[in-house]
Amino acid sequence: MIRKISKALKVSAVALPLACFSGTASADLILDQSQFPEAGDPTSATLGAKYDYSEFENATIDFGQLEATKDGQVKFQYLYKEAGYTNSLVLTFNGQPTVFTTGSPPASGQWSSLFNVVAGALPFGICTDGGNSIGDSMKCAYNDDPASLIEQYGDNGYRSIGFLEETPTSWVLFWDDSGATNDDDYDDLVARIHFVAAVPEPGTLALLGLGLLGVGLMRRRG
Repeated sequence: MIRKISKALKVSAVALPLACFSGTASADLILDQSQFPEAGDPTSATLGAKYDYSEFENATIDFGQLEATKDGQVKFQYLYKEAGYTNSLVLTFNGQPTVFTTGSPPASGQWSSLFNVVAGALPFGICTDGGNSIGDSMKCAYNDDPASLIEQYGDNGYRSIGFLEETPTSWVLFWDDSGATNDDDYDDLVARIHFVAAVPEPGTLALLGLGLLGVGLMRRRG
């Protein structure tokens, strides 16, 4: 009886950390559009002839708040820009550090550092140095502030962020800064957002080690 209980405990030691790993494997990014129909704003648009980069031309982009379904990390990949104004992607925590700016853009394809995030709307925004200030958010639209997104978009799409899903963990954002003629081409700053699932904490790793040790002992005795 004691031997059977011991074996059961060893199996449990393996099952627990494996369950912890399987819980992080399915982490996704999703787009919450619930705020926008209430404001009377369209929830999607097509990148048309004014769009300057053929890679995404004629793609349908969506509007809303990009959210993580659970805790993890995100990183941003700079793709390109076509804009006279300087546009900056900023984080809305830790003093709003700038991830990158089109004033001195990184090389196309360059990734940022990883940033820790919790489940919910991702804490980033895009600010421009051109055009008129609008409301409390001035010249910025923040993904984690729906009032800011609606305020900037307004009734004529003055400034806005569009999103395109590539995979459940990778989305592309398209920023339109309005430009001198409000061209709505969504190529004033284009970047990729990639979500990385949370890694197990040290305690979980220790449990995994104990579980693997138990499996080894069981095989030797078998």
